[in-house]
Amino acid sequence: MRNQNEHSATPRVKGRGDRVEYQIVVSLAFLLCLVFVTGKRLVGKEGNGNVFAEAYSAATAAIGYAYTA
Repeated sequence: MRNQNEHSATPRVKGRGDRVEYQIVVSLAFLLCLVFVTGKRLVGKEGNGNVFAEAYSAATAAIGYAYTA
């Protein structure tokens, strides 16, 4: 018979690893989006306020679709 603590420890470790993986992927996507948003601004197209906010929004949207596929 399993111990209550043994059963609850396994998903916690797996969940932490998933969160870390997600944060790494979002960070990489953020850097890529930041390059594209900065390039878009340098060309002269206007954006929605802050460059960092726009890049973060694009990164989280793209990664959300990647994890559902």
